[in-house]
Amino acid sequence: MGSNGFISDGIDPDSGPINEPFFFRIIYSDAEDHPPDAGYPKIEIYLDGLGIPGNPFTMSEADINDTIFSDGKEYVFQKSFTNTGNYSHKFIAFDKYLKPAEGQPLDLSFLPVVYLTDNPELAWVNLEGYKTKGVFPDKAFYFYDFIYKVLYKDRNNDPPAKGYPKIHIFKDGLEIEGSPFPMREWNEKELNYTDGKIYYFSRKFKEPGIYSYSFESYDSNYYEAFGEPVNLKYGPEVVFPENTQIFAAPNPVKLNEHKNVHFLNIPRGSELKIYAIDGSIVFSTTVLKGYYIWNLRTNSNASVASGIYIYTITTKDKTVITRKLAIIK
Repeated sequence: MGSNGFISDGIDPDSGPINEPFFFRIIYSDAEDHPPDAGYPKIEIYLDGLGIPGNPFTMSEADINDTIFSDGKEYVFQKSFTNTGNYSHKFIAFDKYLKPAEGQPLDLSFLPVVYLTDNPELAWVNLEGYKTKGVFPDKAFYFYDFIYKVLYKDRNNDPPAKGYPKIHIFKDGLEIEGSPFPMREWNEKELNYTDGKIYYFSRKFKEPGIYSYSFESYDSNYYEAFGEPVNLKYGPEVVFPENTQIFAAPNPVKLNEHKNVHFLNIPRGSELKIYAIDGSIVFSTTVLKGYYIWNLRTNSNASVASGIYIYTITTKDKTVITRKLAIIK
């Protein structure tokens, strides 16, 4: 839908209190100008995966005088809810020849979220890498720090209960050891919960695979938090190097995203040297553990600039391996 509140989904608002109306809208279009079959489009609404009473619901024409379907016709539905929870919905339609409709609105959308007026809310953080999910990076080697973030909001400015928010982390459908983990305040001095306060958790993983996670919280009065982050979401993917060749990761390095670069599969006791493109030495060290994590600072502790760098690995038997490393803004 192109209307305000419906640009990215078919519902407005995305969340709200019980007994308040939610508005659903959809555009039905047919290149051959065929109208929908009688009683369509419909909307199916679920709570905790189960269809609510009355499913599916028939939508109404927004404009009964609009009889052109080739350029799209709008259909609407209004519904209020008496039970709190995380609802989901999807649209279905057929043309008059029973040909099924296609399009993204046929996919299940995990909205709306219905709450009591005293319930706190968890939301995604409006920062790069976190606007639609709660972990960054999405995929990386096992030695990376995966950072989880969530926004806690409370209309009454009540802080979260002690030890909350928490994050549940799963692998192969089972919570990993120690989960759920309490999260930390991103800014301890921030005391305004009505606008939202960021909480974070950092984790390295010892096993490769695709993980999943969900967030949980209560306010200081033990009202349970609602919001999309309480639903299970997949990520990150943790990978291990598949070969024994010497390499650097990430490459290229993005200065606005990465704080370190990892040199891997280096023979112990080798000498690592990093040069600027003009041949001047930027950094050097002896590698003792088979890998080295460089903090992107020079021998004089200055931050490196963007550009192309050359690094060499000189092993104990004087074998020299040369590679390129790109650092970008």
